[in-house]
Amino acid sequence: MVDTSSEGGICHYTYNLSNALSRYAEVTLYTSIKYEMSFMKKDFRVMRVFGPNNILNTFGSAVMFLHSKVCGNDLVHVQWLFNPWVDFGTLLVLKKLGTPLVYTAHNVLPHEYEAFSNKTSDKISSKEIYDIYKKIYEIADAIIVHSKNSEEEILEKMSVKKEKLYIIPHGNYIFIREISPPMNKEKARAMLGIGPDDHVLLFFGLIREYKGLDLLFQSLAQVLGYFSGNRKKTSQGETDPKAIKLLIAGKAPHGFGNYAAMIKQLGLSENVVEYIKYIPLDEVGIFFSASDVVILPYRKIYQSGAIQMAYAYARPVIATATGGLSESVIDGRTGYLVKPGDSEDLARAIIKTLEDKEEGCLEKMGETAFNVAKKIYGWDSIARKTMGVYESVLRR
Repeated sequence: MVDTSSEGGICHYTYNLSNALSRYAEVTLYTSIKYEMSFMKKDFRVMRVFGPNNILNTFGSAVMFLHSKVCGNDLVHVQWLFNPWVDFGTLLVLKKLGTPLVYTAHNVLPHEYEAFSNKTSDKISSKEIYDIYKKIYEIADAIIVHSKNSEEEILEKMSVKKEKLYIIPHGNYIFIREISPPMNKEKARAMLGIGPDDHVLLFFGLIREYKGLDLLFQSLAQVLGYFSGNRKKTSQGETDPKAIKLLIAGKAPHGFGNYAAMIKQLGLSENVVEYIKYIPLDEVGIFFSASDVVILPYRKIYQSGAIQMAYAYARPVIATATGGLSESVIDGRTGYLVKPGDSEDLARAIIKTLEDKEEGCLEKMGETAFNVAKKIYGWDSIARKTMGVYESVLRR
């Protein structure tokens, strides 16, 4: 298993898959020297070889190649590449020397390109990105995607033979409850400086332009305007706009300045609670426990671990109907789906969610989400399907 990421969603995914696969095969993970999951119990072997820059990553690729050949690995399964232009060479040599390759396309094409090389993002053309990934898909013996949507996009854009494609869903993140258990909502909110009776919307994860945080700000302004003019009476009193909080928790690799300016411009300062940093695993439960609903306003995405985190903590979601999200959210049962890029539709869903909370519907939706995570997205089932891919590749 090859995963050059050091932390975050792909790292967590690969850990869970490798552990589950270890019931059926001997697994070696080649990963970053800063591997976030080092402290976790593992039933697989870990080789920490990839560094944080192109030179050290290339060295890690060489170590991985040599170790893989010496150990006689039956196949190599790639989860994430540090730099596709550099790493493609290693994969090509492995393939030419007879090692079958399996590739998981978490994204059909990357959302952002600048992290891949020493080039600046404006020098990397979409054609360069397309060309390198087309080559990767061509040499792979099998490609795993997480949704029908991703399969259709690869078939359309990459001219890949359908028999090479396998749809295996993204697994659940229930493991994270062991590291950071759910806690009393009031206690979690007190730790974050949020009132016990506030209505908390959570945006969690890496902050990037395609994730639509700016659209969420526009929607929040509309929501506040609605409740300012419609002080709806419920059994629990009026919905006070000041009690509606957007909790933002995640690292902003390109800075948060533009978002901060937008918060001020829209008059949202009293309603936004910011934790702009990478949230370590042992703190994740605080943020989800403090929330009522998790918002994923993405403009475009293929799949998101944030949905599985929300489900793991029995939280419903509001997500845009883009990519695999429309297949992961059961509209009206585990959350609500809205139109991508439509701040008004998102605002309507948030308003409905806040009114659902007053009626006690959110807890039921959260329970459904947790049960779906356990039954549909269990890792043993995903490991067995992945083993089926391996066996198919090795029979060719």
